[in-house]
Amino acid sequence: MSIKKQQKRANQSCLKGHAYSCARLGDLKFQSVRYGSQPEASLSKYPSEDCWRFQKSIRDYKKSCEMKNSYGCHKLGVVATSCKKGKKALIYYKMACNLKKKKSCYTLGNIYTKNKNHNDAMYFFQQACNLKHSTSCNILGENEFKKKKLIMAKSYFQKACSNKHLESCLRLGQLEEKYFKNYKSARQFYVVICKRLTNKKNYNTLRPHLFAQLPILQLKGCFQLGHLEEKYLKNYKDARKYYALTCERLADNKKVSRRRMAPLSTRKELAKACLNLAKLEKSKFNDSSKISNYHQIACENGHPSVCQKMPKRN
Repeated sequence: MSIKKQQKRANQSCLKGHAYSCARLGDLKFQSVRYGSQPEASLSKYPSEDCWRFQKSIRDYKKSCEMKNSYGCHKLGVVATSCKKGKKALIYYKMACNLKKKKSCYTLGNIYTKNKNHNDAMYFFQQACNLKHSTSCNILGENEFKKKKLIMAKSYFQKACSNKHLESCLRLGQLEEKYFKNYKSARQFYVVICKRLTNKKNYNTLRPHLFAQLPILQLKGCFQLGHLEEKYLKNYKDARKYYALTCERLADNKKVSRRRMAPLSTRKELAKACLNLAKLEKSKFNDSSKISNYHQIACENGHPSVCQKMPKRN
């Protein structure tokens, strides 16, 4: 359906008093104004191109917000931000947050964080977390962890993890392993993350060319899982499997361009899986056939000491 037809339909619903349709109409008007079409005469009046593009939408957003629609109020906050009207943006974001728009509460938390107002930031992150905003719950968990309130940190990470926030699942596994010594529970959280890498449905979205964007957390989960299986659960077959999965995917990193390549510090951390795998193959499985390959991958990913031990190629 064309934008004009969508605008017509949204306008009809808006006139009938459907609040969200008014906000949707504002979005469609914004989309219909293409980038790069701002006249030069308006450049001094509007601080950004988005601010100029939003002008036709403001009335529709206001109408939606007046009807107590949280999305309309949130969009007014976005408009005020793009027009560099910080005080107005705060007013509209607070209205949207009070109407249970979790993104607005999260945005307020970020604004107060930038302004170094820690108490207000945590208040709005709490509001967002109560509305099941996983990133906000993760931020609260990290804040409690810094205070060494591990049980509170764990509860926030659990909320975030239950809403598919993988970083929180990883943090939960680390908490359970290092502080609570509950290795079976830690394993469950690491499995949640590592499964995202091995799941066939996710294979196309976790291809090597997207290495820098997507699989880092998943690979960390697999590495931690291998370490847990080896050191605490003494399940060497599974440890071998998870180390190998991490190491093999790390080898794929050579296929991507340098701009997309994962940072060296991250690759160095993950390359420990290759070193651990080499030791495991030798000590537990008496298989030395692939050890040089694992050392090569570690060498290429931030472990120069391994390079010196490797035989020189002719």
